[in-house]
Amino acid sequence: MAEKRKSGILLSEKDLKRRYPDSGLASEICFDEPHSLRLPSQNLAINFHMGGGIPYGKILELAGEESSGKTLLAMDFAKVCISLGGIVLWDDAEATFDGIWARKHGVDLSRVDLLPNENEFEIVSDWVADKCVYWRSKLTHNEPILFVLDSVALMETGDAMQVAEQDAKAEMGRRSFNMGKFLRKRNKIFAKYGICVIFINQLRVKVGASQYEEKETTPLQQALKFYASQRVWLFRGKRLRMGGKPKGPWVGNIVYIRTKKNKTSIPRDNIQAEVYFRPDGDKFGYHKYHGFDELVVDRGIIKRKMGRFYYKDKLLIAGEDKFKALIANDDKLRAKLIKRMGINTISKTRQQITDIKVNLYPVKSKKKKDEENPDE
Repeated sequence: MAEKRKSGILLSEKDLKRRYPDSGLASEICFDEPHSLRLPSQNLAINFHMGGGIPYGKILELAGEESSGKTLLAMDFAKVCISLGGIVLWDDAEATFDGIWARKHGVDLSRVDLLPNENEFEIVSDWVADKCVYWRSKLTHNEPILFVLDSVALMETGDAMQVAEQDAKAEMGRRSFNMGKFLRKRNKIFAKYGICVIFINQLRVKVGASQYEEKETTPLQQALKFYASQRVWLFRGKRLRMGGKPKGPWVGNIVYIRTKKNKTSIPRDNIQAEVYFRPDGDKFGYHKYHGFDELVVDRGIIKRKMGRFYYKDKLLIAGEDKFKALIANDDKLRAKLIKRMGINTISKTRQQITDIKVNLYPVKSKKKKDEENPDE
């Protein structure tokens, strides 16, 4: 009988390293700032609001009302991920993923690994674990990997899927337990291999909420709200009309973005975004520069006096609409303002990935038995 290993005894540094190979001083293990990567969106205001985007290895819970732009924002992150040379893992639990719609928003379907119409915890858990390791072994230059689950509210246990409705019992407790189990098991893989994760969730009205409680709640939130490093809620606002005309065709919505939690950056005020589901000139999807003009004014980088806008005491332009157009069209001015604001962008992230010469997320492959023993 093998002798049991004792704990709490004095061990040499070599023995400690052998027992706990992943342990060490934080100064040697944690990534410094040049090696701390985030996946940004195309919208500058959202990047500023989230502190630069989704950090590698972290979870974002993206919850919202119906038709508030949740899936479109996930597609926005997916488009950026692909443009940086990465891959997107998409679990279409709601069976609503539309390839034509995704292409219209610039998503390259050849870089999307899709799991269609699957909402069983057990299958999704194994699928994402295997896919994360596989794709990280292929992407060895720190390219982003984005996992999107659309949506959490549709997830169900395998046993419940096989039981007839007449024999089914209340399964909410079992679903919450399995969600916690899923996160406990897979959170380590997400962190180890630098996987950016988006859990899309629904906002629902909390029945019986008092005047001191929030009226909104999310399904299966008890585990997810603790595991998620970022929680962002979306609320649909007024409709946008083509060309800004009051009676023009409906082309999009104003979306109000509220951060419920962000453990990766300092708290930010709530912001607005414009989402276009029909083209209005060059506007489609999440407008890249909407809200950026207000940010530079609120931060004092641009001075506004009597409807005129000044940069370093030099008059830029008069009129709010003209100033918005100037921000969108003047690349040099916009680049200066982005640098002053310290906002993470796609080009900045691409350069950061290029500058890192070491693989931050190596995959250790296990040799097959026949490779180790070729005679057998």
